[in-house]
Amino acid sequence: MYKYMDKFYTAKEKEKLKFIVVIREPVSRDYSWYCQVIRDRLGREGFRFKELHTLDETRRPGLPPIWYTHVERNGDYVRQLQNYLTYFRRDQLLILSSSALFKNSSSVMDTISKFLDIEFPSIWSGPFPHDDHLGAFANIIECISKYTPKLSCSYKQELARYYEPLNKEFYNLVMETKPFASKYEPDFEPFGDEWKTVKCVDNARDDLNKLIASSSKRSCMK
Repeated sequence: MYKYMDKFYTAKEKEKLKFIVVIREPVSRDYSWYCQVIRDRLGREGFRFKELHTLDETRRPGLPPIWYTHVERNGDYVRQLQNYLTYFRRDQLLILSSSALFKNSSSVMDTISKFLDIEFPSIWSGPFPHDDHLGAFANIIECISKYTPKLSCSYKQELARYYEPLNKEFYNLVMETKPFASKYEPDFEPFGDEWKTVKCVDNARDDLNKLIASSSKRSCMK
């Protein structure tokens, strides 16, 4: 994306660009992305429960392209930030944590309005809205929620171990470049043990198999 933007805009236009970067704890991000993809598939005509794969199974060789996964890649925030800093100044990026945005929406939105140099819209003063991606499937929400595979606790821990050094690299890069950041950018609060709040089960595949075996339906659409 950054490469295309670098080529699309003139040097003068590029100088005026501003980016709001909202960073979510990566284990939570990975599972949330997976749930969104699964819920979309469960809402499609012809998609059967037996075609479901758990999050850790999406890495398995031989799966069709439809199961192409962002896991263990899009949560590598330090590489993404390094790439953007290759093409843009640090003060063009406002780096925020999603937890801060949800906990203190009005304050963070005020920061964003100052960064963008716009008047603070009154609509931004309330709590940050949440879209659970199920609005388009109002008639089958219960089914979609029920059959979205859970996260295995062992894989959650594996992801946390994988991201731990990458998170530290990201914090260090944010700190090192902070002197060149916008004066409105708040200090970035480390994720800590936030990954532990993600719900999980002992074995996601066993949990899913039992659910499918006990169902009289073949899909959410039939």
